[in-house]
Amino acid sequence: MEKLNNFTSILGQISSVCENIIRRSVPVMKSILDDKKQLINTIKKKHPDLEEKEIKQRLQKAALFLVNDAKTIKKEFRGFIDAILQYESFENIDAPFLTEVWMGDTYDCRGVDSLIILLQDLESQLKNCTLEYVIDHVIE
Repeated sequence: MEKLNNFTSILGQISSVCENIIRRSVPVMKSILDDKKQLINTIKKKHPDLEEKEIKQRLQKAALFLVNDAKTIKKEFRGFIDAILQYESFENIDAPFLTEVWMGDTYDCRGVDSLIILLQDLESQLKNCTLEYVIDHVIE
């Protein structure tokens, strides 16, 4: 019973962190759209060899990177949980990312342990949902 409680708790936390990532990323993306010229100038000062076109592409990539995992997880979440609870074969569900995590293809462990590591990764991503992170990511 304790394992089931732990499993449901971790799933709940994963869902919550994903929602927070998406919610926190919206203002960052809005800033990127609204202040693109200023951001480009800021980045050019720090990295003068970058072309404006390259900076725009990197900004877009970095902004999408903020929410990519969270959006994928939210999309796959229900089907993945249903498959686990009904002991279905993972071949029949449309949750490739979460299936890879669960089966040990993403981390060096499987099952609930891999979900714990995923949760830790998502919590790190949540901390990085800032405009400063996006700018730093573009400059790298």
